[in-house]
Amino acid sequence: MNNTPSSSAFTIDRLVSRLAASWLLFTLGALATGGNFGDISYLRQLPVWAAALIIAALFAALSAASSKVKIHLDSWALAVGGTGSCFVWLMRYPNSSQRIYFAIGCIVVLCLIFAYFRHANRGLLDKLRLIAANKDRLALVWTAICGIVMFSSISIVTVLRYKSFAAPNFDFGLFVNMFHNMAESGLPMVTSERDMLLSHFAVHISPIYYLMLPAYLLFRSPVTLQLCQAAVVALGIIPVHLLSRRLGLSPWQKMLVSAIYAFYPALSTSCFYDLHENCFLPVCLLSMFLCYETKKYPLMYLFAALTLMVKEDAAVYILIFAVFIMLSEKSFFHGAVLAVTAVGYFAVCIALLNGFGMGAMSWRYENLIYGESGGLFGVISTAILNPGYVLSQSVTTSDGGAQKLLYLIQMLLPVGFLPFASKKASRWLLAAPVLINLLTMYGYQYDLGFQYHFGAAAFFVYAMIKNIPQIKPDIRAGALWLAVISCFCLYTTFVTREAAFRLSAYRSGRENFIAAEEFLDTIPEDSSVCASSMLVAHLADRDEIYELESHGNEPDVDFVVIDLRYENQSYIDAYTACGYTLYAEHENMIKVLKAPEQA
Repeated sequence: MNNTPSSSAFTIDRLVSRLAASWLLFTLGALATGGNFGDISYLRQLPVWAAALIIAALFAALSAASSKVKIHLDSWALAVGGTGSCFVWLMRYPNSSQRIYFAIGCIVVLCLIFAYFRHANRGLLDKLRLIAANKDRLALVWTAICGIVMFSSISIVTVLRYKSFAAPNFDFGLFVNMFHNMAESGLPMVTSERDMLLSHFAVHISPIYYLMLPAYLLFRSPVTLQLCQAAVVALGIIPVHLLSRRLGLSPWQKMLVSAIYAFYPALSTSCFYDLHENCFLPVCLLSMFLCYETKKYPLMYLFAALTLMVKEDAAVYILIFAVFIMLSEKSFFHGAVLAVTAVGYFAVCIALLNGFGMGAMSWRYENLIYGESGGLFGVISTAILNPGYVLSQSVTTSDGGAQKLLYLIQMLLPVGFLPFASKKASRWLLAAPVLINLLTMYGYQYDLGFQYHFGAAAFFVYAMIKNIPQIKPDIRAGALWLAVISCFCLYTTFVTREAAFRLSAYRSGRENFIAAEEFLDTIPEDSSVCASSMLVAHLADRDEIYELESHGNEPDVDFVVIDLRYENQSYIDAYTACGYTLYAEHENMIKVLKAPEQA
């Protein structure tokens, strides 16, 4: 059969794909005009015959072009129309609990489209892979670009949360106050975390924060902290690239893996409730994995130590990795050293928190602790005696919903389920960290919008990289396509639209936000302040700052700063009754009351 463009452009499958492409291109063009596609009245002003005429015109144009070019133009038009339409749909879909289901629907649609695209362009894709086969520099440049995009997107959301007065005391204002005190005295003291002066290490043992202190000393601004967090997370792409090279991935695969890391939604959204020490986990864990793979054991132990410095429970990640390298890699000596170190460090931290701090947060796993069976160690006894119950808790939520299942899907789709694509059952140990989030009833731990996913994501990325070289080519290609498509849809849903929202919110109120900052600067720096949660971060560069919602109506501060955007009249009335009087007010947004002795 003659396979010239003119003879192959009018087969049944080409005509069907061309019709679908024309329809999707029409849909994309209609979406560009605006409107709410979620409303059944959307586009009803356009007669159906007119829509059919436009689709027919697009079909004719594609037919004419397809008869003259050698590429499979219909599949490209289908990919453009489908991808563009899904992007706009995801950006405009209502911000509700249903959006994850809609995102999964878009993933299914795009997987079907790109399965056809891949089949239709197999020869071209093979040529592109051959071209990229010896382009390590291209993979390196691509990795750098992905890292910059990741840093930028996280920075946009987190910095603008602060700039638009949307970053609360928990978990940003308290850390601004902590870094203020670290800069002044070298100690991680904070007043707004537990409504009294205490070390943050009495709540979480996180000396890793000192690595951010030099940057904060150079640029003493809350913005510096948000930028530091974005940079720390983005730096994880370096060990990802080096791991890909070490484990024999092709340049094309390295580029895909770098993109998957950069656009893994959980890594970005984990920053969206502001600053947390957990942000160090990806770069520390992935660097530890890299040093193990390259047999640079002193550096492996260094990064293991840095991981332990993140937080007391980071020892669990080290223990899981230790068990993995003993069982799967037969590295008994290094595994034993890591395991003993992790268990010992964890025990010391728990003893310190229980003896001198605010206590270990074992209450988050109280569903696994029977009676007074010993805090977190009670979890171990439950797992040994009743594994069926533990398994049931991994899918049970406090409200009986499917949030944990959805969470697991959101974590695994962006890595194409590749962490489980191994015949070696011991490799599945690398998926164990996700159980930390599944076994609790503490809802934030299986909600992508909070900070508890860095560790599990790092392990999933490592497992993916290790498994890629060992999978059959067709299965590997399909899984990587699934991963990339899932990253695109979920990243658009949870990151891109959040960045767009924050940009829009800040632009619309920019002048007022700047004026509010200047207004708050009039409050004396040496005074004690009690402020509404969203205002704490803007006033926390002082020795004594409290959160109004925690401090209550105690008349023991010089100034009370109240956010008028929320219902806070009861606080105004209570402090007025204590003799506080109006100090100043800004644009029906902020009211400042002063203590009687400040009059």
